[in-house]
Amino acid sequence: LREIEDFLRTSDDNEKIILQKYADRYFFFSVFIIICNCLAVVVFSCGPLLLLTKFPIEVWYPFPIESPIAIRIFYTIQVYCIIKTGLNFMPNFILAILFLYSSARLEMLCLKIQNAKNKRQINSCIKKHQKIIKYMNEIKHTVKYILLKTNIMTASLII
Repeated sequence: LREIEDFLRTSDDNEKIILQKYADRYFFFSVFIIICNCLAVVVFSCGPLLLLTKFPIEVWYPFPIESPIAIRIFYTIQVYCIIKTGLNFMPNFILAILFLYSSARLEMLCLKIQNAKNKRQINSCIKKHQKIIKYMNEIKHTVKYILLKTNIMTASLII
């Protein structure tokens, strides 16, 4: 993230326009996904109020749950799991932002290569390309662990 912050501080207007183009391209889709996830959390959590069931998720417990306190406790636990699962998409959005930044940087590099007029400018493009490759390798290393953790957490909540 420091890489992105540094780039935003030092980028020129053309580079900011390209980054804004990428942000605008996926803005409505991102908002749609966020709204759908929030609605799913609310609908699942409020299910017992509308469907006259005890809990949002149909689960068999090996002991009786008849007291109001036990019902509230298990309802709260299930709502917590629903919220946790519903918010599980957030790491994916963060990863998408990191990859969008990389795509935008590659597009900027393509434009600079097309406009390069001398050897010094081409060498500058090569250095920028190497910097982008280094950034992508760092992201790749980080992403695989985030995805592993996300999948393990989702599976543990489902089980």
